Amino acid sequence: TFSVGGNWTVSGAATFTEGTGTLTLNGANAQTLTNPSGETFNNLIINNTFGTRPQITLNNATIINGLFTLTQGVVATSTSALLTLVDGATTNGGDADSYVDGPIRKIGNDAFVFPTGDNAIWARIGISAPATVTTEFTAQYFDANYGNESTDGTFNDESDVEYWTLDR
Repeated sequence: TFSVGGNWTVSGAATFTEGTGTLTLNGANAQTLTNPSGETFNNLIINNTFGTRPQITLNNATIINGLFTLTQGVVATSTSALLTLVDGATTNGGDADSYVDGPIRKIGNDAFVFPTGDNAIWARIGISAPATVTTEFTAQYFDANYGNESTDGTFNDESDVEYWTLDR
């Protein structure tokens, strides 16, 4: 269990085995997580006080096996640097100062609230418990117009200022 106030970088073919501990990213400047082989953490706490968003940028795929705690700081992800929580992993759901800006995936059969946001807007989306432990959902929130406001008659209302994607 330890804290890192700077960047997290693993070079070459090296790997890091955390075991059952906790990594806290608690910098006062922007931080990055980089491991070309991908990274797996048991518990990850985000508590970065840097004022400009995002405070934490994932440069590669990152997996969380245990608890993902968002205390302070926005985590930037992408499809190539996807944040994945495996079956049994949980999150505190974030808040207006701490969420995931980009895609986040949940694998498993647990009900889950995705701590999504974009452009300084925290906007969670949740799922009920899927039937199997191999079920995967990927969620992302967009503070933007979807661009296609036509409907097939099954929607009552649609927003022209924001939307979520939730892919299974």
